[in-house]
Amino acid sequence: MTAAPRGAARGSPPLLSYVLHRYDWSESSLIVELFTRAQGRLVVVAKGAKRPTSQLRPVLLPFQRLHAQLGKIPADDRGEVQLLRQAEWAGGAPLLGPAALFPGLYLNELLLKLLARQDPHPVLFDAYADTLTALAAATEGDDGPVLRAFELLLLREMGVLPELGLVTLTLQVVDATAAYTLRAEQGLVPAATGGVPGFMVISSITDRHGYPIVGVHDGSTTDATPLRQRFGGWYVTGTSGLAKHAGNVYSTKLSHEVTDKQAYRTQIDMTTESARTDLVGRFDPSPYLSAQSDIVALMVLVHQTVVHNLITAVHESAPDAVFEDSMTRANGRDTTARGTSGQSAARLRRDVDRLVRAMLFVGEAPFSGTVKGTTRYAADFAKSGLRDARGRSLRDLDLERRLFKYPLSFLIYSESFNALPDLAKDEVYRQLRGVLAGTDPSTEFTHLAAADRSAILEILAATKPDFARVR
Repeated sequence: MTAAPRGAARGSPPLLSYVLHRYDWSESSLIVELFTRAQGRLVVVAKGAKRPTSQLRPVLLPFQRLHAQLGKIPADDRGEVQLLRQAEWAGGAPLLGPAALFPGLYLNELLLKLLARQDPHPVLFDAYADTLTALAAATEGDDGPVLRAFELLLLREMGVLPELGLVTLTLQVVDATAAYTLRAEQGLVPAATGGVPGFMVISSITDRHGYPIVGVHDGSTTDATPLRQRFGGWYVTGTSGLAKHAGNVYSTKLSHEVTDKQAYRTQIDMTTESARTDLVGRFDPSPYLSAQSDIVALMVLVHQTVVHNLITAVHESAPDAVFEDSMTRANGRDTTARGTSGQSAARLRRDVDRLVRAMLFVGEAPFSGTVKGTTRYAADFAKSGLRDARGRSLRDLDLERRLFKYPLSFLIYSESFNALPDLAKDEVYRQLRGVLAGTDPSTEFTHLAAADRSAILEILAATKPDFARVR
């Protein structure tokens, strides 16, 4: 316990405070920004604090806990500036070492810029004190988690942090086994969508009323997901060779009746209905456009959700990279390798890398026999594709060894891809050309045979005019 400052005015209790910032007011006085527990951020005048004999001079230092006594404000004075009558060291705060000074100043800057004056935040005050203690004890380079924790609490105290127990856009309860990303514009979003608002095809177990049993699922489905783990909770029609999927199966129990969910996942056989070619007896299909749920259409849907999410991620990272690139060129720097330097360009390249890998079906799960749907979807889908002089299209389906005959995503023709800034599209084209021409030595593209690469290059040259501008 620390004592109150000597001579404190009766009826005016001292304020537990920290100095956030100070600057000269006159030859002998200072303006001081205080962060107080009881009244929030205050601005005070410390008269005579610069004089060598002033009691205030040695105590008005950052990162030191103080007892501050304020003078009375005249009845007609409605300004924010108050008079600092007295301040004494309150003890209990360790000194920050050299490595912790900049993180400490960063905390002060956050409070100065983001907190309104005279708005108390006692929880934040206590967290600030604890954070200073943690920074004093942290080794150089280990202050990141400490600062991130304070930032989250600051956002919550300001009322701008979304509820971290819910997905912001859908208000669904977060899954403790899944990963999520906190984004400034969209709040909490599933990491499975690339950290942007997007779509997912989830494979789960549903109860007998069709509701998913939370916590019993195989996660977000991608082209790399083995077929046996796909389409749990979905109706699926068609055949898939020797492989079996998890569609058309539901639990006889209700969600709340499943107590040990992980054990239940191993007990239920999800492949018993994977050879259905119709849904007779499963439900009444009369209110729907079709009584079919074509497996080929669902597999294409999986690919679409993944690639569209990754295109969205490139859209989000591109503007900063474009600005960075324009500043580089405006300053007369080398422009022969556009967008290859700087933090924003690095983020764009990272997002483009992920997009290119998905568009080239890196890690695609192999087929075990012919996949055949129950509608005209496959024929109609292929019919709408752009074709080269030899009649080849990126919409041509394989369905025996893999999903597409020419494994480059047909979404390269989509509106969302075409709307990418040229800087981003050129980076995609540059990486694609490197892989398809064989100049990219990465081993993750070994699934592309020489004939595949040649055919894709020729299709792009004939059907994607802007691809030719990048060499």
